[in-house]
Order: sequence, then structure tokens, then C-alpha cells
Amino acid sequence: MNYYFYRPEISSYQGEAFRVKERQSLGQLGIKCVDTPIEIPEGESVIVISTSYTNNESIVKSLEHANIVLWIHPNSGYDNFSLEFVKSAKFPIVLGNEIRANAVAQFYLQALLNHQGQIPYRRQWDEARSYNRELLHTKKTLIIGRGPIGARLGNALETLNVKVSYYDPYQNKQQNNKYLKEELTKSDIIIMACSLNKTSYHILNEEMFALLKKDTLIMNAARGKLIEQQALINFLSNNKDAHAIIDVFEKEPIDFNQFKQLSNITLSSHIAGVYKGINDAIIKFEKRVIRDYLHDQDLDLYKTALLSSRVKGDFLI
Repeated sequence: MNYYFYRPEISSYQGEAFRVKERQSLGQLGIKCVDTPIEIPEGESVIVISTSYTNNESIVKSLEHANIVLWIHPNSGYDNFSLEFVKSAKFPIVLGNEIRANAVAQFYLQALLNHQGQIPYRRQWDEARSYNRELLHTKKTLIIGRGPIGARLGNALETLNVKVSYYDPYQNKQQNNKYLKEELTKSDIIIMACSLNKTSYHILNEEMFALLKKDTLIMNAARGKLIEQQALINFLSNNKDAHAIIDVFEKEPIDFNQFKQLSNITLSSHIAGVYKGINDAIIKFEKRVIRDYLHDQDLDLYKTALLSSRVKGDFLI
């Protein structure tokens, strides 16, 4: 049986060198790489690799003449997949959360430590031996989402004796909206680590911001639409002791000028999951999934990584 590999596009931080290396690596498995769907003969088996910006429905339509047998999404976010798409898919969709989970957790940890006080490096001995910083164990931290990233980050913080609480109603059904509001009022640090769906869209909105302490630190490197952007701007404008560290936005790319009036916000360009060696990690993951698929088409090793496992009623968690 012949297998074809089709990737509609690559992510913005990946260059042509990545595309070439990916093709060479997957080609070692005997898979034929193509640039367009029309290169795939009718009825042949296709493996699709997507990004967070892939128009999945149009890809399926363009491959109606072929047989999609496996779909790899080597990303953490999957809000470009509709529930209908996942339910109707006659092929497994494997998520690549493991590729970036440690990187995003480390991003949060680095940003958090830097915010508490940068190390005052000196070129000569400082007689005062001063270090104006706060210790994390004095802060109550709320992590919204206890998936691969939230769990890793929480474990790391708990080793520093940080008081960590979680809000994840899909792991703990007793955690309702009332529980979330109570935790928000008590927390010094709020970290977004959940997926985006209709229940988490704008989970931090004007109503929720009104509950926060005036010096709350808000961190988001998950999905931009978890936070109502204008409500965040209003909160920071009215509470100068508060701060936000934001890596993702409601619409990307974004013009940072809309935040220029704020001195209490730190911005980055959706880089939390990017790291040295990520391209090699992506290719290694793809190659492993495809190799395992060729040997075990049920993909028993990837049950928790299948997008179908995220179906919860009428939405994806």
C-alpha cells in the first residue's frame, strides 16, 4: 500500500529548511510527499499534517478523491477544529501537546520568576547586597486548567511551597462558576492553562476582573480568546499595581500599539511554545506517530492524544 504525506502549510516560525528536513525524514518511512492534493492518485492513502491555521474542512474537500487515514496536528491548540469535524472524521486525529507542554510551562515559570525580581547582576561587589524581590511562596496562585501544561506548572510551583489551586471543571465536577469566582477573589496570581471552547471563551471578562485584587498578576500563554482583551486593558488602566504577562491575543498578529498607554503589561509574540530544537522535536513526533500507525492502526499508544478523546457533549474540552 502506498502512503502520501500532505502538509498544506507550515507555521510562521518554520522556514523552508524545516519543510525540506521534514520531507526527508518522513520519506525514510517510504511515504511520498506531495505539494498539492491533485498529485495524489484516486483512492490512495493520505496522511495530513496541519497547523493551528489550517482550514481543515477545505483540506478534506480537496482530498475527497483520496483516503485520509491519519491526521497529525503537532500543536497544543486545536480550536480550529470544529466539533462536527472531529465527530465526522473517519480517521484518527493525533495532537502534539507533548511537543510544547514543557516549553510553555517553563515560559510561565521563567516569566513568573522574572516578575518577582530580576537577578541584580553586578560588575563589582555590592556592599549593600540588595535584592528587591518577592518570594513566590507568599503568593496564592490559581491555575485555570489542569491539563498537560497546568499540571506540570503546578507541580513545579508546589515544590517551591507556592499555594496553588486549580480550576478545571472537567477534572473536578464540583468546581463550578461559583468556585471560580471565590478563587479569583483570593488569588494573587492567575495563570491561564486551559483550552479554548464555548465554556472558556472570555472566561476572564469584565465581571470576573471586578473580583480581582488590585495588584493581581495575570498570565496568558494559552489561547488569546480566554481573556476579553478590552476588559483586561480596562482593569490594568484602573489598577496600576496589577500586571499582565500576555503571549497570545484574540486576533493574531496584533498591533501592540493598542497597549502603549499601559506600563503594567509585558507582551510577547506567541512564543511560549517555541524553543531551540522545536523543529526537530516536531519531526521526531510526526515520524514516531506515523511509524506506530503503520504497525498499529488503532494507535493504542495515543489514546489520550487523540482529539476524539476531547469530545465532551457538544464541545471539545
